[in-house]
Amino acid sequence: MKLKYASEILFATAFGMALARVGFLATGRHGRPFGIPPSEKLALLLGGFVTGFTLVEFIALLIERAICRGELRGFGIGRKSWSIAGLYVILNTFVYVIYFMIDHKINQRSTPVTPGFLLDRLVMLRSRSILGDLSWALVALWITARLAGDPREPTADAREILGRVFAGFVVGAAIAIQAMITFGY
Repeated sequence: MKLKYASEILFATAFGMALARVGFLATGRHGRPFGIPPSEKLALLLGGFVTGFTLVEFIALLIERAICRGELRGFGIGRKSWSIAGLYVILNTFVYVIYFMIDHKINQRSTPVTPGFLLDRLVMLRSRSILGDLSWALVALWITARLAGDPREPTADAREILGRVFAGFVVGAAIAIQAMITFGY
């Protein structure tokens, strides 16, 4: 693994951990008690982490595509996972911000919309949806790739492999959190 990719992973991890902290702290700042169930705490922490990690890796994937015009690598399941996850987070966030601003204006809410308030709401929303909707989109991607007979990348690089591990992690986390909710944790 090259040093630049290792530093990219370190930055993605740090950004993911920062968003996990923002999401967890947001529960206390907006009237939610800290006595929330462990499943919700785990969803907030993992959802925030996955959101931050996804955004960094998606931007890195876009930069890779822009810089490496001559020697483009194919999009295997790993790179497709980064692409789908990144686009999901960005598009879903864009729609939520528009909806929130319209709702805030129409219903004349008294809460001031500061960047911190909006970031708290976005991270809390991402925590739920990224581990719910996105996990099944990644499963659907894998099934579609297998049904379509997409060839496996014989020389998978670190980004491709990490994308596959990421997809497995998101699906596993979604299943674990759903199991915790089902069994009352």
